[in-house]
Amino acid sequence: SSGIVLLTFRLMSSCSQHVRSIAGRTFFFMSQSYFKWNRSLARMKSLTANALVSVAESKTRDLRLAGRFIEFQFDDLFEKAHREEEYFRAPSQDYDTRYESDSNQSCGNSGVTYRYDVDPLFLSVQRRLSVSQYLLEREKKEQGKNKHAGEEITGTCQGTDKTPPRFHEEFTAMSETALSLFRDVLRLQMEDSMRFKEAKVFAYFEVVRNFLRQNALREVLNWLHRLHNTHKANSDMAEAGLVLFFIAALCFRVTEMFYVLKGKDSRGARMPFGLLTYVFWHDYVRVLPEVDVLLPVDTIYAIVSELYVCPDEACFSAEGQIKSLREAAEHLEKDQYYELAIGAVAIADKYLRAIGDYKGAALVHTAMGTWCTAIAQQSRRRNHRYFLLWARMEREERRRTRRELQEEDILLGERPRGLPAGRAIKRVYKMSPETSLKEFKEYAKEFITSLLQDANLVVLTDDLVDTLPAPPEPTSKKKRVASLHQPPNHCWVTVCEVHANVAKGEPAPPDGFDRSVQIKKFESILYVHTKPEAAGPRTIDVMNQRMSINIYELDRAFPSTTSAIDVCKVDTSFLNAYETARETLKQRTDAIARAPANETLITVLREALSPMGITPPGAYVKEIIAVMGNNSDVIDAVKLLSTTARKKLSVCEKQGVLVTRPEEYALVLKAVTDIECCLIAMEDAPREQDE
Repeated sequence: SSGIVLLTFRLMSSCSQHVRSIAGRTFFFMSQSYFKWNRSLARMKSLTANALVSVAESKTRDLRLAGRFIEFQFDDLFEKAHREEEYFRAPSQDYDTRYESDSNQSCGNSGVTYRYDVDPLFLSVQRRLSVSQYLLEREKKEQGKNKHAGEEITGTCQGTDKTPPRFHEEFTAMSETALSLFRDVLRLQMEDSMRFKEAKVFAYFEVVRNFLRQNALREVLNWLHRLHNTHKANSDMAEAGLVLFFIAALCFRVTEMFYVLKGKDSRGARMPFGLLTYVFWHDYVRVLPEVDVLLPVDTIYAIVSELYVCPDEACFSAEGQIKSLREAAEHLEKDQYYELAIGAVAIADKYLRAIGDYKGAALVHTAMGTWCTAIAQQSRRRNHRYFLLWARMEREERRRTRRELQEEDILLGERPRGLPAGRAIKRVYKMSPETSLKEFKEYAKEFITSLLQDANLVVLTDDLVDTLPAPPEPTSKKKRVASLHQPPNHCWVTVCEVHANVAKGEPAPPDGFDRSVQIKKFESILYVHTKPEAAGPRTIDVMNQRMSINIYELDRAFPSTTSAIDVCKVDTSFLNAYETARETLKQRTDAIARAPANETLITVLREALSPMGITPPGAYVKEIIAVMGNNSDVIDAVKLLSTTARKKLSVCEKQGVLVTRPEEYALVLKAVTDIECCLIAMEDAPREQDE
């Protein structure tokens, strides 16, 4: 049946209108038949998705035209599903007696002969997966109805009698999911933006996520291997290792659920049940929390309920798990992710000890010892730099059908349609430590230009203005014609560096910490003015400045299987003038305290004493003392900054900076001395008044 569906979709992308029409009706008829016989389109969903992916990856047709033809066909089929549902009759009533669904059937035999015996360990707490109660109840109902399938009337619903599924609802849902997957794969083949490695990797990941929603286990594994190979080709070894780890975690979770649903005596799994008393799901989650986000219990339940035996993928066996986890650790080591590498091989060690391979366990412990030594010696590890890319259109576009868009193309020629799927891009990128903000801005502009195919539409801006609403619908023919010639819709692109969000009161983390912790929240700081700045020379008005702190929460956490992650939530807070000054001084103090004692220390001091680029160094702090001298919290922050800067300046003097960088040294020395003098003068002022 998969071959027939594939042939049908190839014909649906034909250049002949009559062939496309016949193929579309054939697919629609097959979908109706499956729904009538099985009360569901679950089986057609995977067949449709696989066929569409095959068409999208075809090398023998014009993919742009093929995509357009198929989307137009589905538009017609959606309407047809509503019209013809009430009048459809299955072609052969006796097919019900010959058709047998393979969902929820008992377990088979994988034919695996274990080369080891694993006796289950005694556990004080029994393993228990939190499968939703409604799923278990539905399975019992379906199993009970399958026993009396011959007595059922064709067309009845296997679910609740109150809300039977309707064909047009299931067909629309199935088609939209499959079309979403089709567009993702089509983008990989056609879009110019795929020459950017982060964009290509993210597109692969979206395909994996889409297949997970369809419970297509084999396709998920296939695309995960593609994602791994892409990371290796890009020399992103940490991400390549985490993809291998993700594959191992997925196979373990499926095996675990398989035993839960089929029983611990099942022979359909490829590793013995006893191993599940040595290795647990939380072992994987601790290393890569992403697996718990992307592989919820309901998804794994849906995947396993359609399995007769576990697939023959290597990671479904203990040997395959050990190999994948070791390879993942080796990749992580190359990028100095020693903590994650230790976590990966620690799981492999559990498998090795469970099957009695202590020679292999000894090798694992040797590697763990080497990595532990590297961590203890505090080897030089630099943080990656993280950047926010927020691209959105200047104004919303009125939603139009594909027919309307085609008519507009005929009238005005094909033009860019904005960002993919009409959605703004708000994403955090992990880049190498050497990447500068200027370089990433150039990268971002080039990337967005590749999406819009017009550099004139891309506008870099520091403003955080959101998309404006769409213009009103034209009410006359004259206005409708005028609306076709409105000014171009520009794309605003905001780029800024973001830093890991640290809880208030916590000390600043050391350099290289992003390799040992999970970072899900980032923050950026923007200075705004409560009133417009006066024209002419720039003046310091500390009472007019407000700090805007934006906290971005991601839908996953770094380190991850991709080097870019979408933002799912943004929290913005504004500080008053005193809080702004105190927070600014605190950040500068932390920057000075963290600075290493090398030749760049004097530069760090100069930049830290010039917040917001205000020169000369120390001018901003002196203004703070003059205006906010009566605020004890602010003055305490100034004193701490002054003390820290003086200590670091002494370190610079011992390094001979006076000879190597005399100009910078003079600027910093004057700034520190002026701040100290201002503090002394401020403290002496009340005494003079008393006298």
